[in-house]
Amino acid sequence: MLLFGEDWMSLRQIILEIGRTLRGRRLVLAGSKTAIISSSDIANELSDVRKNAINYGIATGRSETRAELRGFFDDAVLSGVVDKRDFTYSLTKLGSLRDDYAVSWVLENIGSVPHASREALSYLGIFHEKFHYGARVADFISNSKLSFYPFAQQHVLLYLIRNQVVDESALKAAWQLLIDRNTAGFVREFAARYLGLFGGSTYGIWLRSQFKDERDPKVRRALLVACYEAGNSEQEMLNLVSRSSPELRLIADFLKTSPGRLPVPTTGRFPYGRIRSPR
Repeated sequence: MLLFGEDWMSLRQIILEIGRTLRGRRLVLAGSKTAIISSSDIANELSDVRKNAINYGIATGRSETRAELRGFFDDAVLSGVVDKRDFTYSLTKLGSLRDDYAVSWVLENIGSVPHASREALSYLGIFHEKFHYGARVADFISNSKLSFYPFAQQHVLLYLIRNQVVDESALKAAWQLLIDRNTAGFVREFAARYLGLFGGSTYGIWLRSQFKDERDPKVRRALLVACYEAGNSEQEMLNLVSRSSPELRLIADFLKTSPGRLPVPTTGRFPYGRIRSPR
């Protein structure tokens, strides 16, 4: 129930009267679920009520829920300023229903929600094999507002890795990120892994050359793994790295065992456990 009053005292009096009425019928008002909120918080409270109704509809299989969820998404993005909380909730629930209603909006407007790029790309990934828009996602690296946000670039690269997107423009963009030492280190790490997995022998040679000149230890580690994934790290090289680089000794010794599949670093709540090995 939602009750409205002019001030705190009048609402408190209503709650007391409801409590007495319920006790007379051997019922108890749940204190943990009862609250008086200010007028400035009403919008968020009503939003939560809609979410609760949608959650209940999904759990019970209510037929009208899909339309209500789509309406909730529209309200989250049509106000001019996207509400991240409602936006990410909508995408999560649409994804759970395998509803591609928001795909077109995300592809056209993801640059306006860089703070929600992880959730937006996770949602797109659900429908990747259905729509095959890998090239469009690859273009986000350098030709969208996401290029100004390192964490967003990281998630784009991870999307490309996870969905095995082999795109020449994406490879070139990843290489530019890798060789630019002004780029955030964690972005360069993922760029190296993408190139190692899908860049082929040409990029494999370049990765090895980059490894020799790299100073950042974390990027060097990613480059060493990328060289291995590109087929450009023979035993002699790994032996040399193991002897001369204490911080890379463990990974070099591991690569000498010729592992068939290497994990990709995780970040946030992205479902990296579902990453598929390259075919």
